[in-house]
Amino acid sequence: MKRNRIAFALAVAMASVIGAWQARARVAGGPAAASCYAVFDGVDLAPGSKNKVVCADGDACDGDGTVNGSCTFTPSVCVFQTDIAGCTPLPITKFRGNGTKKLTLPPTGLSTPTCAAASNLVIKIKGKHKSAKKTIQLTAQVSGKPKSDKNKITFQCNKSGTTTTTLPPGNCANNPAGGPRQLDFTILGTGTDLDTGFSGVSHNFPVIEGAKLSLCLTECDASTNPVCKASGSTGQNSLNSPTFGPPLPLFAANVPVCVVNRFQDPTVQGTVNVQTGEYQSTVNGSPTPIVLLSDIYNTSATQVCPKCSGGSIGATGSCDSGPNQGQRCTVGGQVRVVNGAINELYRLSNDCPPGGQQGSKTGTVTVTLPVTTGTDSRTGLCPGQSKHDQCNTFGATCTSNCEGQPDPKGGINQWCCTDASKTPCFPTNPNSGEPNHAIVRTGTPLPPTPAWPDPTYPKTGDSVKTVATFCIGDTGSSTINQVAGLPGPGAVIFNGKQDWLGNTP
Repeated sequence: MKRNRIAFALAVAMASVIGAWQARARVAGGPAAASCYAVFDGVDLAPGSKNKVVCADGDACDGDGTVNGSCTFTPSVCVFQTDIAGCTPLPITKFRGNGTKKLTLPPTGLSTPTCAAASNLVIKIKGKHKSAKKTIQLTAQVSGKPKSDKNKITFQCNKSGTTTTTLPPGNCANNPAGGPRQLDFTILGTGTDLDTGFSGVSHNFPVIEGAKLSLCLTECDASTNPVCKASGSTGQNSLNSPTFGPPLPLFAANVPVCVVNRFQDPTVQGTVNVQTGEYQSTVNGSPTPIVLLSDIYNTSATQVCPKCSGGSIGATGSCDSGPNQGQRCTVGGQVRVVNGAINELYRLSNDCPPGGQQGSKTGTVTVTLPVTTGTDSRTGLCPGQSKHDQCNTFGATCTSNCEGQPDPKGGINQWCCTDASKTPCFPTNPNSGEPNHAIVRTGTPLPPTPAWPDPTYPKTGDSVKTVATFCIGDTGSSTINQVAGLPGPGAVIFNGKQDWLGNTP
């Protein structure tokens, strides 16, 4: 059981390396040691701000959805936050502060993470003014030390059609060269695949549908240069959030695991072509792969990862388990979990991490992904790899082409051993069936429409495939190395939709 658990944990760590999405922010104030007592949740902060929310009357961020001279903001107040580093939550004994009467507050005395119902905070623009704002100061008092957590947040409502100097989170500044300003790559529900390790145990897994990676574009122009430099910031209140996609559940051989991936670098970079749809993880000829730190959790068969109760991708709900149980969440992606009689669609959110009573962390794996819409291949053994495949264990060879055959896990078959079970394998052995004895993955760039240099935006491209082959080093665990086949190779196929956004007025 332990051997299977570790093998599938590694598979999940790799399978969730896809698609960042912009989570709604939390505003935690006060001294660090008290910052978890109470927070504002469910707000979209203005870029570069730690506690200011800006909205224009009638925009999507306006809760009443109409142009009526006011903006309706819907923040929530959450208490007893268990996932803020350096802070030990304590029950609230009293709330006080300017503007608190306009908020819906959770009960005092709670000792579990809880969010109150969303408040309806209406900011009216008076007369000929172009904007109006309201600053709320909320102090949560406790009986321990530090004695209080002081939080401050400002809500600003701008007149409809007013141009502001900032864009809401999840958006890029205008491209000075005049070309597109932003590329969003969103994963589709079919055509994805992940294979890791030489044993074949961790092959043929899907990646998360609906997850998204966003990149800001510069240097490409409107008519003469289609090649864009792409850069997407990561971290709290950034373009792509601190993690690369929501947590991924995987349930196989009766072993449930959940993985959260963290960006190692503050930016994701690359080069994209708005005329052809090509993408490369290079800038000025230098490689810029995505590097992730994947945290692996052992969980339960009935709750592989915490779920967000929202009914569809992009919907708002609440976390059903984990350290943020009961808190507000936005569905960032979904994936089907199949294990024997279990066949369940999991709706997932970065707002709903595992941990606490929902799973224990077992370790962290470093993953480096060079991504391309071209062809990527790898030959020979990775550094430290002991053998090419596990086929000889069954008296077989990696010479069976299984491409196109269905796999119950949801991924795509490539090469298999000639044993009765058709165990997946990488064909790097000179005796394998692949002519060049290589791991080969080929992407599919797709020119977006309307075709560049047509000035119309947004432009879109469906079923764009990006791929990567790579090596996975020694994990430091002899058990993981033996079961998954590490050090060893890996390969991934991402199938998604490209949305190219133009400059704003």
